[in-house]
Amino acid sequence: MVELKRMWEGIPAVVLILVMVIPFLLAWNRLDEVAELGLLDSILDLDSRRQTKEAVSFSLLIGLISSIATAIIGVPLAFMLGRWKWPGHRLLKVLSTLPFIVPSIVAAMGFIELTRPNGLLHSATGLDLLKESGMIGRLSESLGFEHGGWLLAILMAHVWFNIALFTRLVEPVITRLDENLVEQVRLLPCGRNAAGRIRVLWFPLLWVHIASAMVLTFVFCATSFAIILHLGGFEYYTMERAMAELGGSAGICAQGASSCYGATASEVVLALSSIQLLIILSALWIQSALGRRCDETWPLATDAARPPPPSPTTLRNSIPWLVMAGIMLFITTPMFSIFNASLKVRGSFSTEAWSLAFSNHSLIGGMSLWEHLQNSMFYAILCAALVIPFALLVCEVCHAAEKRARTDLGNRRRHLLWASFNENLALAPLALSSVMIGYGVLIGVMSLDSTLIHSWWLPLMGHCMVALPFAVRSILQPLRSLDPHHEEMAATLGLQPFTRWWRIRMRLLRAPLIIATSLVLAISLGEFGASWVVLRASENATLPMFIDAAISKPFDQLARPSAMVAATILLLFCSILHLAVERFRAPDQTGGI
Repeated sequence: MVELKRMWEGIPAVVLILVMVIPFLLAWNRLDEVAELGLLDSILDLDSRRQTKEAVSFSLLIGLISSIATAIIGVPLAFMLGRWKWPGHRLLKVLSTLPFIVPSIVAAMGFIELTRPNGLLHSATGLDLLKESGMIGRLSESLGFEHGGWLLAILMAHVWFNIALFTRLVEPVITRLDENLVEQVRLLPCGRNAAGRIRVLWFPLLWVHIASAMVLTFVFCATSFAIILHLGGFEYYTMERAMAELGGSAGICAQGASSCYGATASEVVLALSSIQLLIILSALWIQSALGRRCDETWPLATDAARPPPPSPTTLRNSIPWLVMAGIMLFITTPMFSIFNASLKVRGSFSTEAWSLAFSNHSLIGGMSLWEHLQNSMFYAILCAALVIPFALLVCEVCHAAEKRARTDLGNRRRHLLWASFNENLALAPLALSSVMIGYGVLIGVMSLDSTLIHSWWLPLMGHCMVALPFAVRSILQPLRSLDPHHEEMAATLGLQPFTRWWRIRMRLLRAPLIIATSLVLAISLGEFGASWVVLRASENATLPMFIDAAISKPFDQLARPSAMVAATILLLFCSILHLAVERFRAPDQTGGI
């Protein structure tokens, strides 16, 4: 009888297997059937195409360089935010974490506008990164780089997009450090100068967290798509971009045909997705190993314990203020550039693009910007309505199994394995890039019934899969941290299990649920990689797809400002959702992503 009552705990695993695992296995099988070469031969054949010849090496290289560059800027920012109480500290922290929740297509638009000829960067410094005239062109020639300006623009966008990882993972560790420990280190002979304190205190304390942030930055940059697509021109291809552009006919084969139309595309997706999956899993394994080494025993310092930054009365004391001002300028300038470009038509100030945005004027694909926005809102709301209850169910299953493991010691290992299985199954999409998720959904569903690729709900599957791990991560840890005595006392008062769950647990989880909902809405609104793959077979184009299509029409004088209007709208929505996340985040939950 007890086992029958627990049958509901199998619902999440069954749903995930049916919706995620089986379609991906079908997609993998379909690619293998259509491809004329085996997996190993497909990998060896990558050198035969221009786009895939260096895609693997460039993905690894840009991921490594971007992680190092982001650490160079992110570590000082995290240190300054954690070490001192700045004027407007809350605003500075919100700004430093905002880029990570901004859609990648919006980040790409910001740096396109910032780095274009006569853009803010060119006007302020004379650096022309996109046309590579002047000093950038001469520097690229002397270093032997082709299109070094494009590479620098990509690097800047990657640093901007991932800088929040260091604020999230490194800054809380510095904030928790007891100020008395710092003062004690200063009294030691080896701690009387900055280099000594770094060696004996800051490096042992922070290196694991810095390395963890760098690994995650590597993953996000090595699988970068929107930024590479729009800033990489015809020169730079990551594995993600190569799969997206060359895999349009993957899995397509006429029944009984001697040779398949989609054989080449299937080989590309099969080879690159296998390599990329191996790289991502290896990086996540390293990140997990680093996470286990993190020491969270440092006492939580109060706001009053943090001193203000040194007064900028001397040149040395002015350095932190100048660095903080420079980083904040770097973070805010691309966002300002997007809004500024939305108010320029034919080089002059105009609100024409904004007027068209809220009219029924067809701009892209016979649809207006307003219709694209409605599609985005529809998918985001529906995604949140599906993902949040399901994520809560997954967390309840994990929590119930972990609770039984503490009481049923004879079957402890079995209960923990069941909890781990459900948690890792829900977090599995983290090991897949958005383009891989798009192809998994598209080819998997097409293997069942080719007519389903035009279904309106197909993009929703990709949105839900991308957002689910973030919702689970936002709810599960707060659920584990709840004090069980609240529900135990409610039980002694005679409250039924469902009443206790609704009145006690749900109220205590209100803030995590709001955070999870905000994250899911923001992720769905800005989802680009899976949509770029899936929506080519659908008429339900979203706002990121509108931006991508509009910026690719250089001869339409309204297309570019309309793209910037759409990017501004997305940026505004995501900023509001980010503020909601920060408003309800508990003081002891400032870390993590």
